[in-house]
Amino acid sequence: LEQAGSDSALARALADEQALADALQRQRDHYLQTQLGDWLLRDIEADYRKRHEPGLLRDARERFEAFTHHQWSFELDSHYQAMARDLRNDRRHPLTALSSGTRMQLLLAARVAWARDQEGSGPTLPLVLDEALTHTDARRFAAVADNLESMAREEDRQILYLTARADDLALWEASVEPAPHRIDLGALRQATDRAPTALPTVVLPRVPAPEGQSAEAY
Repeated sequence: LEQAGSDSALARALADEQALADALQRQRDHYLQTQLGDWLLRDIEADYRKRHEPGLLRDARERFEAFTHHQWSFELDSHYQAMARDLRNDRRHPLTALSSGTRMQLLLAARVAWARDQEGSGPTLPLVLDEALTHTDARRFAAVADNLESMAREEDRQILYLTARADDLALWEASVEPAPHRIDLGALRQATDRAPTALPTVVLPRVPAPEGQSAEAY
């Protein structure tokens, strides 16, 4: 007790503690300012994009997000290169980081958006998709099918989906109501092959009457 405080160790410890507390408070304030600034920047960026982004990109992005159940989005970087954004982890990735199925869904979203943009005020064009969802899992298949079915219904648009896989037909029928109209090209081809072939009708020339001519002259 007699030695306590005689070497100023306690005073130095209290001063160090206060200095550390002040430094921690400054770090906390800096972190909050940074987070607030980042949040404001993201909010301003989102508002700017909403106001100035071309409708083509907005349509493709919103459709891609719907296709992937809002797991993925895409955006343009400062060099106008397309990048994928992981919405769950808020991280940006190159498109090559996406799986083949997700890239196919992004391509489909971009092509649908481009087709709608090209129509302008003209007539609604049909969409022809050739096994565009072959590598898509059942959950995302349902999301894409539901999105396309809504577009077909709301825009009075015809969508033709070509596939040789029976699984695709089952997934379509399980994803939308009413079930899509099915045309079995194989059955139609077989029916055509079995149809009897009509023989061409041979029309013989009409022989004119002699009408008083001699045999030699006739």
